[in-house]
Amino acid sequence: MAKSLFEFFQWSNPKSSALSEEQAFFDENASLFNEPLSIYNDPTSLFGLIRANILLLSLKNREFLFHYIERLSEDNLKEEKTRDALFKRLSFFEFKGRKIFVPTFSPQINEKLYKTPWVFKSFPYVALTKDRNSCLHYPFDTYGNLPFSSTFSKLVRLDVKKAPSSVFYHVGFATIFVIDDQGNLEQEIPLKDEGLKTWPPENLFQKLVLVMEDYFRLDKMAFLNHLLEYGLISRSLHDDALKAIHKREEKRAKRLSK
Repeated sequence: MAKSLFEFFQWSNPKSSALSEEQAFFDENASLFNEPLSIYNDPTSLFGLIRANILLLSLKNREFLFHYIERLSEDNLKEEKTRDALFKRLSFFEFKGRKIFVPTFSPQINEKLYKTPWVFKSFPYVALTKDRNSCLHYPFDTYGNLPFSSTFSKLVRLDVKKAPSSVFYHVGFATIFVIDDQGNLEQEIPLKDEGLKTWPPENLFQKLVLVMEDYFRLDKMAFLNHLLEYGLISRSLHDDALKAIHKREEKRAKRLSK
């Protein structure tokens, strides 16, 4: 499917994070980023902001847990009710049978945090509470796009069958994100342009799945026509996109005929 179609959508239907909860969370917590994780400190796009906030929420979980581990006694930390209180409100996801509360740590360290937090009061794990750069983990290298499917983000995963990558939808941004299994953005598709009078359409998520099946079949025209038919974009945006496609095809044909 021609990349230029999606570039046209993003140019003609830009989305802003300015007044979003995601932007407010980033602005409040961006100081938690350190040098090793600065590659994720990139709120210049919607996807960059969403991914950055996954890291920031991971760092907030870490700071919260280490704060109480440092202050509670080993005996307190060995009490089940104490551990339940520590973890019950924290975001997490499951990875190979382990609960991951701090994606910037490995699965093994996460398991120790959850099951035996008292070991972080003594050697060698106490070093992690003293040096916040110790044992840092690049989360998407290990966990892929799982953090995007969890309460670490506000994305909703769509059940698009036989899709080679995962598809997510952000309700607030009215945008589809195609994310590969290394947590990288493949495509961003903004919907709900200004020319659309009614939103959301009935059976929104079912329709999103259907148009993304067109996307993965590389059926550009079916994809574009279904966006209009299902009430996901306006007639004016559809027609402008169609003109842009035809213009690009004419230019390509001219180049090939020379």
